[in-house]
Amino acid sequence: MNRIDELIAELCPEGVGLRDVGNVVEVVPTAKGVKRQDYASGSLFPIVDQGQSLVAGYTDDESILLKKSEYIVFGTTHGL
Repeated sequence: MNRIDELIAELCPEGVGLRDVGNVVEVVPTAKGVKRQDYASGSLFPIVDQGQSLVAGYTDDESILLKKSEYIVFGTTHGL
């Protein structure tokens, strides 16, 4: 039994249900992106993408910032 199975057995003895992500969150249109040539070094706001580094670059463009209650979820279909 792996650690996840142990935690489920301990904390959710009745099991856990599965739900489609689209039924749990509100999907909103993608915000305007930042072109790589517009990335700056040492600016105010970090740019997070699916690249190798946590922070891909920086921008000072406040118009593309997410609201505090909004999140970006990166996904993949690998392994499905």
